[in-house]
Amino acid sequence: MKVPYSKKYDPPAPVVGVRVRSLGGKFVDLEALIDSVADITVFPRELLSDLELIPGSTVLIKGYDGSTEESYSYFIEVEIGGWLGGSLRL
Repeated sequence: MKVPYSKKYDPPAPVVGVRVRSLGGKFVDLEALIDSVADITVFPRELLSDLELIPGSTVLIKGYDGSTEESYSYFIEVEIGGWLGGSLRL
């Protein structure tokens, strides 16, 4: 799969269209930034209300600047180019 670079970022960055779906079947389509060195997958907090997601466990997230934040994780399905994955953190 070839991935285009978006000029919305400076410098331009690779993005891909994804469909994010709750386990209840609600979904949203959005453009996702590909970060090849990320340890976790995150999505915009707005998806919590849009998809009516229910929190699961908590995780401790450490930022690139060393700061830490405790956050909930959620089970969602992510479809990229017809391929369906699941159980990602939001």
